[in-house]
Amino acid sequence: MYGSTSQSGTSPLLRSLVVVCASLVFIFGALPLRAASLFVAPNGSDNNSCTSSTSACLSFNGAYQKSSNGDVIQVAGGSYTGQNILYKPANACGSAICTHVLIQPATGASVTLNGDLNFGSTRFEAGAAHVTVQGITLTGDVSIPGCGQTPTPCPPDATSPGNDLTFQNLRVKGSYAFYCASCSNVTIDGGMWGPDNYNAPCTSDHHPEIASADQQPKRANHILIRNSEWKNFARCVSAEHTECLQIEPADDLTLRGNKFHDCDTIIVNIANDFGHWANSAAGFAAPNNILVEDNFFGTARDATGGPTYYALNIRECTNCTVRYNSWTQAPRMPTGGEISLNNKYEGNVGPMGSANCGLTGVTYLYNVWSDAKCSATDKQAASGFLNPSTWDLHLVLGSAAIGAGNPADYPAADIDGQARVSPPDAGADQLVTTAKVNAPSNLNATVR
Repeated sequence: MYGSTSQSGTSPLLRSLVVVCASLVFIFGALPLRAASLFVAPNGSDNNSCTSSTSACLSFNGAYQKSSNGDVIQVAGGSYTGQNILYKPANACGSAICTHVLIQPATGASVTLNGDLNFGSTRFEAGAAHVTVQGITLTGDVSIPGCGQTPTPCPPDATSPGNDLTFQNLRVKGSYAFYCASCSNVTIDGGMWGPDNYNAPCTSDHHPEIASADQQPKRANHILIRNSEWKNFARCVSAEHTECLQIEPADDLTLRGNKFHDCDTIIVNIANDFGHWANSAAGFAAPNNILVEDNFFGTARDATGGPTYYALNIRECTNCTVRYNSWTQAPRMPTGGEISLNNKYEGNVGPMGSANCGLTGVTYLYNVWSDAKCSATDKQAASGFLNPSTWDLHLVLGSAAIGAGNPADYPAADIDGQARVSPPDAGADQLVTTAKVNAPSNLNATVR
């Protein structure tokens, strides 16, 4: 991302301003506001019509129950208690994906929930579907605890609670931040997730979690987490564990363009622990069809002074691709557990360890490992990160990762939204000597 003044033709001050602006866009994003259909205000009442700012509802749910797909709920600035948005059958459209109801702050307004944003208060209560929530701050967590029917099987996604939800540019400060059980078609797009400070206070064994609801045969599926930051989950005693994000398991999951750092034990953990309620389409409890690309992973910490483990833990997986990521701590690979089948590590940069080479079910292509070489196309060389002590894993001029990626297979954009070129740089960052641009709308694109 960064070059010298002579390489880029820009001054250090200008480049610093570019980086600051890009960082703000990354964390908070642009917030395009649409015209409101319904209104919520701190002095409102759910007995009101909610169709004007002078007759506003008090709660998100009060307005949502009066909404139709495509409506916009405008939330007046101020502080609110925690919110619980419940399922509305009339907003089902006969498909798993419908036009959303959008909940957004009023223009220029700051909205804070002093508590949680729940989609059902327990796994037995049906939470809303087909909703986007944008641009608010929570002191608590976002929770989708289930489809409202445990242990009865969840209905199809077209009529399922806790389905088709998007969270855009939220600031979520709770000790769990995000909980999603047997949820489906969920997108986290931007924002910052985790307490303001590391270990102040510690978060016990709380951490963000995606899983199957207890006794629920529906596996969490079709989850997209992109362009967001996850940090500051610290355990209180050595008997606990925590992560920036734990997934156990999910299928059809994508982690793209995120930053994970300053978390205890493991940075990101993808496992099969609650997969025994039902197997994936591949026939195993293990996570299936996972894509991890263009992410920064820091080194795990431990507030209690104990051991730390992995930047990325994937101990069993089927049809999983880990590509063009940058990390400062070696991962755990699919080395046993239940199954390792058709998994690929491509174009990554960081430590690996030679013991992680040659594993069953894993293909290695065009990686730059600091301490190993797992295939003929891999390189063993220093990572060449800008400032790994602060988890700034952009590349520096002269890094061995420059041009080291697979010229026939790479994401269209890097972690900052900069278009990649062929041959691409390995790792999450494509080094350029001009200012970064906003991410293209089609971040799913792949050059092959």
